[in-house]
Amino acid sequence: MHHKSIKLSIRKQLKKQFPNWKRLARKQKRDIAKKILAETVAEYDFTQVVEAPKEDLLGIEAQLPAGIIKLDKMARYIDMVE
Repeated sequence: MHHKSIKLSIRKQLKKQFPNWKRLARKQKRDIAKKILAETVAEYDFTQVVEAPKEDLLGIEAQLPAGIIKLDKMARYIDMVE
């Protein structure tokens, strides 16, 4: 998870420090990110604890489920409908 934590912090910094980040082509973004990632990994302390939530590390922070019914409630609902 350390590499994902590094990528998360790099992504946030690039979006903040480069106002035209969205305008760059995908290949340019990828090349810049790879260079920065290689330099950061070389100097990173892997003994520290990763503090970012797993949703952010996996890139699914916008995909968190909302309004999912638990199985026991779903069973009760099905029984009421039948």
